[in-house]
Amino acid sequence: MDPKSGDIYIISKREEQVGIYRVAYPQSTTQMNIAKKMGQMKMSWVTAADISPNGKYILVKNYTGIRRFKVGRKTSIAEALTRKGKNMPYKLEPQGEAICWDAKGKGYFTLSEASENSPQILYFYK
Repeated sequence: MDPKSGDIYIISKREEQVGIYRVAYPQSTTQMNIAKKMGQMKMSWVTAADISPNGKYILVKNYTGIRRFKVGRKTSIAEALTRKGKNMPYKLEPQGEAICWDAKGKGYFTLSEASENSPQILYFYK
Protein backbone atom coordinates (compact mmCIF):
# COMPACT_ATOMS: atom_id res chain seq x y z
CA MET A 1 0.00 0.00 0.00
CA ASP A 2 1.30 3.44 -0.92
CA PRO A 3 1.76 5.27 2.40
CA LYS A 4 1.24 8.62 0.66
CA SER A 5 -1.89 8.00 -1.43
CA GLY A 6 -3.48 4.92 0.16
CA ASP A 7 -3.55 3.18 -3.24
CA ILE A 8 -3.01 -0.58 -3.13
CA TYR A 9 -0.52 -2.06 -5.61
CA ILE A 10 -0.56 -5.71 -6.61
CA ILE A 11 2.18 -7.51 -8.53
CA SER A 12 1.18 -10.74 -10.24
CA LYS A 13 3.22 -13.80 -9.31
CA ARG A 14 3.41 -16.72 -11.71
CA GLU A 15 4.21 -15.07 -15.01
CA GLU A 16 7.29 -14.48 -17.12
CA GLN A 17 6.28 -10.80 -17.42
CA VAL A 18 4.56 -9.91 -14.16
CA GLY A 19 1.82 -7.32 -14.22
CA ILE A 20 1.51 -4.23 -12.00
CA TYR A 21 -2.03 -3.43 -10.84
CA ARG A 22 -3.46 -0.54 -8.78
CA VAL A 23 -6.60 -0.30 -6.70
CA ALA A 24 -7.13 3.44 -6.19
CA TYR A 25 -7.91 4.96 -2.79
CA PRO A 26 -10.47 5.06 -1.28
CA GLN A 27 -11.24 1.37 -1.58
CA SER A 28 -14.80 0.26 -0.97
CA THR A 29 -15.66 -2.01 1.92
CA THR A 30 -19.14 -2.73 0.54
CA GLN A 31 -18.62 -3.06 -3.23
CA MET A 32 -16.14 -4.80 -5.51
CA ASN A 33 -12.89 -2.91 -6.09
CA ILE A 34 -11.42 -3.10 -9.58
CA ALA A 35 -7.66 -3.34 -10.03
CA LYS A 36 -6.38 -1.47 -13.10
CA LYS A 37 -3.33 -2.82 -14.94
CA MET A 38 -0.61 -0.14 -14.88
CA GLY A 39 2.23 -1.94 -16.67
CA GLN A 40 4.65 -4.86 -16.61
CA MET A 41 7.84 -5.48 -14.67
CA LYS A 42 11.17 -6.63 -16.04
CA MET A 43 11.16 -9.43 -13.46
CA SER A 44 9.56 -12.85 -13.46
CA TRP A 45 8.13 -15.13 -10.80
CA VAL A 46 7.81 -12.43 -8.13
CA THR A 47 7.18 -13.84 -4.64
CA ALA A 48 7.09 -10.77 -2.37
CA ALA A 49 7.29 -6.97 -2.26
CA ASP A 50 7.19 -4.11 0.24
CA ILE A 51 7.12 -0.31 0.10
CA SER A 52 9.38 1.56 2.54
CA PRO A 53 7.66 3.48 5.37
CA ASN A 54 8.41 6.82 3.66
CA GLY A 55 7.17 5.54 0.28
CA LYS A 56 10.46 6.28 -1.52
CA TYR A 57 11.67 2.73 -2.17
CA ILE A 58 10.12 -0.59 -3.13
CA LEU A 59 11.73 -3.99 -2.62
CA VAL A 60 10.65 -6.79 -4.97
CA LYS A 61 11.79 -10.37 -4.46
CA ASN A 62 11.73 -13.45 -6.64
CA TYR A 63 13.30 -16.85 -5.98
CA THR A 64 16.76 -15.76 -7.11
CA GLY A 65 17.16 -12.15 -6.03
CA ILE A 66 15.91 -8.82 -4.76
CA ARG A 67 15.65 -5.52 -6.58
CA ARG A 68 15.07 -2.05 -5.15
CA PHE A 69 13.09 0.54 -7.08
CA LYS A 70 13.14 4.28 -6.35
CA VAL A 71 9.95 6.32 -6.42
CA GLY A 72 10.67 9.96 -7.23
CA ARG A 73 8.60 13.11 -6.79
CA LYS A 74 7.43 12.82 -10.38
CA THR A 75 7.63 9.02 -10.63
CA SER A 76 4.65 6.90 -9.63
CA ILE A 77 5.01 3.50 -8.01
CA ALA A 78 3.86 1.84 -11.24
CA GLU A 79 6.41 3.79 -13.29
CA ALA A 80 9.21 2.93 -10.86
CA LEU A 81 8.34 -0.77 -11.06
CA THR A 82 8.60 -0.81 -14.87
CA ARG A 83 12.29 0.13 -14.66
CA LYS A 84 15.18 -2.30 -14.14
CA GLY A 85 15.77 -1.58 -10.44
CA LYS A 86 18.94 -2.05 -8.42
CA ASN A 87 20.09 -5.53 -7.36
CA MET A 88 20.27 -5.85 -3.59
CA PRO A 89 22.12 -8.27 -1.28
CA TYR A 90 20.38 -11.61 -0.88
CA LYS A 91 21.40 -15.01 0.45
CA LEU A 92 19.59 -17.65 -1.61
CA GLU A 93 16.88 -19.36 0.46
CA PRO A 94 15.23 -22.77 -0.12
CA GLN A 95 11.90 -21.15 -1.07
CA GLY A 96 12.15 -17.42 -0.39
CA GLU A 97 8.61 -16.06 -0.17
CA ALA A 98 8.72 -13.03 2.15
CA ILE A 99 10.35 -9.60 2.36
CA CYS A 100 9.70 -6.46 4.43
CA TRP A 101 11.42 -3.24 5.39
CA ASP A 102 12.41 -2.64 9.00
CA ALA A 103 10.37 0.01 10.86
CA LYS A 104 12.77 2.83 9.93
CA GLY A 105 13.26 1.77 6.30
CA LYS A 106 17.00 1.35 6.81
CA GLY A 107 17.19 -2.41 6.22
CA TYR A 108 15.03 -5.35 5.23
CA PHE A 109 14.12 -8.87 6.35
CA THR A 110 13.66 -12.00 4.24
CA LEU A 111 12.22 -15.39 5.16
CA SER A 112 11.73 -18.69 3.36
CA GLU A 113 8.82 -21.07 3.54
CA ALA A 114 9.62 -24.23 5.45
CA SER A 115 11.17 -27.05 3.48
CA GLU A 116 11.65 -30.63 4.59
CA ASN A 117 15.22 -30.52 5.87
CA SER A 118 16.05 -26.81 6.04
CA PRO A 119 15.49 -24.58 9.05
CA GLN A 120 13.64 -21.30 8.55
CA ILE A 121 16.08 -18.44 9.01
CA LEU A 122 15.02 -14.82 9.29
CA TYR A 123 17.70 -12.80 7.50
CA PHE A 124 18.32 -9.07 8.00
CA TYR A 125 20.15 -6.91 5.46
CA LYS A 126 21.29 -3.36 6.11
